[in-house]
Amino acid sequence: RQALGLSQMEHFSEMLARRKYIYARYVSGFADAVSDERLSFQQIPENSISNHWLTSVLFNNKSAKEIVAGLHDRGILARPIWAPLFLQAPYRESERYGGDVTIATCERGVCLPSSYSLNESDQDRVIDAVLELS
Repeated sequence: RQALGLSQMEHFSEMLARRKYIYARYVSGFADAVSDERLSFQQIPENSISNHWLTSVLFNNKSAKEIVAGLHDRGILARPIWAPLFLQAPYRESERYGGDVTIATCERGVCLPSSYSLNESDQDRVIDAVLELS
């Protein structure tokens, strides 16, 4: 396992650059959908840098379930964003404060394919499918 981690470290800069490139292609490909408010990306705060390890999108007019199902129907692996701990079985009955924004985000958020090995043709398939579904 250590050897795997070390071998990945040798390519870490390349992997990060590739993920940033994929993110930039998604931003460009979804520009019209962002403009007409069908979807949005997480805002990166000023004076911050994202590694874009995971690309997630919020859909404004469709549920995450609808989008994920539509992508799966097209042979594209996508996942809803992770549910917060307070929705997980061991914590459902625990006391909590707030959470409505988190729940709404989970209902609309989707993690798109963002592996550094994702080629441009596959990225185009994702972009086209998301635009069609949104």
